[in-house]
Amino acid sequence: MRKRILTLMIMISFIVLTGCTLLQSDFPPPGSKTDPSPEQKEGEKEPSLIPLDLDIDEFENIYGWMDNQTILYSFVRQGKYHLATYHLYKGESKVIFTSDSPFHNILIHKSKEMLLIHTSQNSQSAKVYFIDDAGDVKFSTSIESHELAFEWNEENANLMMTTAFFEDWSYKSFAVDVGDKSIQELEGIHPFVKWFGEDHILVQDWNPEQPNLFAPLVKQSLSDPSQREVIFNHLYRFDVFSNLLMTIEVPDVDSEHMEYHFYDSLLKPIGSSIQVPNLTQYSDWLIPYYDYLEENETFLTFVAKHHENADVYTEGFQLVAYHLKQQHKEILFEDMENKPIICSPNGELCLYGHQLEELLNLKTAERLKLIH
Repeated sequence: MRKRILTLMIMISFIVLTGCTLLQSDFPPPGSKTDPSPEQKEGEKEPSLIPLDLDIDEFENIYGWMDNQTILYSFVRQGKYHLATYHLYKGESKVIFTSDSPFHNILIHKSKEMLLIHTSQNSQSAKVYFIDDAGDVKFSTSIESHELAFEWNEENANLMMTTAFFEDWSYKSFAVDVGDKSIQELEGIHPFVKWFGEDHILVQDWNPEQPNLFAPLVKQSLSDPSQREVIFNHLYRFDVFSNLLMTIEVPDVDSEHMEYHFYDSLLKPIGSSIQVPNLTQYSDWLIPYYDYLEENETFLTFVAKHHENADVYTEGFQLVAYHLKQQHKEILFEDMENKPIICSPNGELCLYGHQLEELLNLKTAERLKLIH
């Protein structure tokens, strides 16, 4: 049981996460700057971004993008928890949902048409709402749990996988169908899955009796969980962006570097892999925060200057854009901290920070605090 708990804790620590290999220096600089946005014509002055006019004591968190100019955030006022949209150029806020219970997690579907809201009044149960972008509740349900993990199907906003963890780290897996207003318990499904199409998931097949830093990556059918196919035998971590698979490896022959590999829906390599210096932790390697810009086929991540122990590393990170198809890299910001980052659909602006309270303009290299 102790080994099983240890394995689950390792998995929770890494919810985020084979072609020739290119070093960072092998990516030539890009040939041109980003094209003007649809909202800005050539030669026009960059429109002004307006910070949130909100008391810092009321502000809770920013969650992401509703479109290229509108973000989603929450605040507390008079004992109520409010979820609102905010237009960055007009300075306009609109409350779309109010709760008596605290927000534990809020997710925005890739389509921007559906939101998930996870609230809870105690540590033993949770209330989950699915609402549209106007705030109308499409489906809600209660789930007995100590912690919840969610994975939304990026192609179908009605489909979600949910894992409910209990205090002893046992768990149950559920499939949620918003359209049918149903939640179904699934047997034989590991936690921390990633969708790969509408009927398949990807999951690392950790052995609870033998905790390890590496595990096989398995493709599994939801309609028939007994249908399992091992895709990679030895993998550190992975992630999925729509139907693009990213794997993260630490080579045995060069444990001071980390490699990112990318594959399409048919598992064919996309371009060349990316190799960066890694930072060691107590028993594994740090995976810096990242985002994938689907519209530009660009992978953004924070990159350390050199290999070292994460606890003593103090030299900051570069925010680097790797343009996968063109095979070049672009250093966007120097001397950054490794913090969460979520970029707008067109890839021009990024929310940054542990509360996503800062805005990075990738076109102008400017930084703006949204909360003062």
